Amino acid sequence: GQGGARLKIGGSPVTHATVGQPYSFTPEAQANGGTVAFSVENRPEWATFDTVTGTLSGTPTAKGQYANIVITVSDGVSQAALPPFTIEVIAPDEQAPPPSGPVPAPTPGAVTLQWSAPTQSVGGEALTDLAGYRIHYGKTEGALTHSIDVPTVGTSTFMVENLEPGTYYFAVRAYTSSGEQSALSNVLAVEVG
Repeated sequence: GQGGARLKIGGSPVTHATVGQPYSFTPEAQANGGTVAFSVENRPEWATFDTVTGTLSGTPTAKGQYANIVITVSDGVSQAALPPFTIEVIAPDEQAPPPSGPVPAPTPGAVTLQWSAPTQSVGGEALTDLAGYRIHYGKTEGALTHSIDVPTVGTSTFMVENLEPGTYYFAVRAYTSSGEQSALSNVLAVEVG
């Protein structure tokens, strides 16, 4: 009897790892003098094992469970082993972080208009063969001196660009393929900054 001196191994194995992140676990061993050697069973293929320090380390390349890993220490006479443990490798969070930074500002000098399609011409006839819309605008409500043709009936929004700062008045009317046009819509005042 050597006064009860005996080989001990301890430590809490790290049981989780992440793909692409380094993993490392070193057991705590106490020996009664002399040199000790470590061994491992069921070592994961991505890990290396240091027989001098008992360190199990590596970088996992795939997710999965690596079970029944046993680390044993021996001083040539007696040996001690840690309870078997499992390393569970999880994938890193696969979602990209949300984009950060300033939200794009509205286009300067531009106004986006929306309207609903009129159904009757100025003369009260049903507008059946709509060909598009005409946007009228100007700097004063009574003089809508500019016009823009929007030749698609399916569109009911349009962005008017390259406006100088100031207040503008907008109205829209529909036109047919035969040249008839509807009455002007209500006039919308828009501040362009």
